[in-house]
Amino acid sequence: TDFSGMGSIAAAEGSWPSWQVKEQDLGGYFKLDFVGSFGGVKYNANAGLRLEDIETKSYEIRQDASAGNSVDNSYTKLLPSANINFNFDKGRILRIGLARAISRPPLDELRAGQYISAVEESREGNTGNPYLDPFTSDQIDVAYEWYFSKESLLALALYYKHINNYVGYTSFDVATDTGTTVAVWAPKNGEGGHIQGAELTFQMPFTSYVGIYSNYAFADTNITEFAPEG
Repeated sequence: TDFSGMGSIAAAEGSWPSWQVKEQDLGGYFKLDFVGSFGGVKYNANAGLRLEDIETKSYEIRQDASAGNSVDNSYTKLLPSANINFNFDKGRILRIGLARAISRPPLDELRAGQYISAVEESREGNTGNPYLDPFTSDQIDVAYEWYFSKESLLALALYYKHINNYVGYTSFDVATDTGTTVAVWAPKNGEGGHIQGAELTFQMPFTSYVGIYSNYAFADTNITEFAPEG
């Protein structure tokens, strides 16, 4: 998104102008718990729904470094989740979880207005993006755990996450007061992709003071970083 209509400020080398972002969060959730038996296997489970309503107001930076015009943004997210644990005999547990989760951008990435370097050799700038959406992840986790002895564990966990609104960087040109053009970098939502992986864990004590803990993790994704060249 091009924010060239917002205010800019030139700062001396080593200095940074202030910025201001106000955020208002409203959330609520409910959860239901279940216990029972299926095919002779005991289970406990829960299912819930969370509502998040977010409003932000991001202020531009004027030439005198004061807050100027503002950019408003808001979004509402419904976040369902469900989990079930099957408790087999001999310390074996199967866990399955489904959920939608979000991760909101840091406030500094939501700032409005541009910072233009006053150092002639660099002549570059950066800005935030008041319209950034949060990461959204639709995910499933499956884990099998075997507690085969006291304080001993062998576990395998698998996961898959589909990510939307992954954040990278873009750039656009801004004309300065001196008549030059400066490339300004800004965060931007991308298409996203998936992340999948597995984790294997083994732990077992030999004595009260000596034991072994090992963990192997594997992850794979088709999400790639994106940013302007140069």
